[in-house]
Amino acid sequence: KQSAVTLHNKIRAFTGWPGTFGTFLISSSDGSNAQQQQQMKILQSRVARDAADTQLVQASQTATPGRVVFAANGSRMLMPCGDGSVLEILSLQPPTKKAMPPQAFYNGLRGKAVYVSQTWTVS
Repeated sequence: KQSAVTLHNKIRAFTGWPGTFGTFLISSSDGSNAQQQQQMKILQSRVARDAADTQLVQASQTATPGRVVFAANGSRMLMPCGDGSVLEILSLQPPTKKAMPPQAFYNGLRGKAVYVSQTWTVS
């Protein structure tokens, strides 16, 4: 895993073309262990520097490692990174969809959990 600063710099460097893509695992809401892989284009991000954000994500990682945390009723998408840092996703684009803020993505999940995969590509 890479640090939040490294991932943020990749997102800024490759915005537009060729783009930065992250693979996320989305759990099923029926209670089974089935997970669906979904590759999303990350359009904007920032490194979360607030200690409260870092503590929130680290507490979540103790219970379920790799889980993406949605804070403030889904309006903030906080992703755990390799060195314990946190990347806040500000705008993303799921496959065949328009770009959207984290709140819209969270609303579409309908209670499903999102986990970070190890895959980040520039293509």
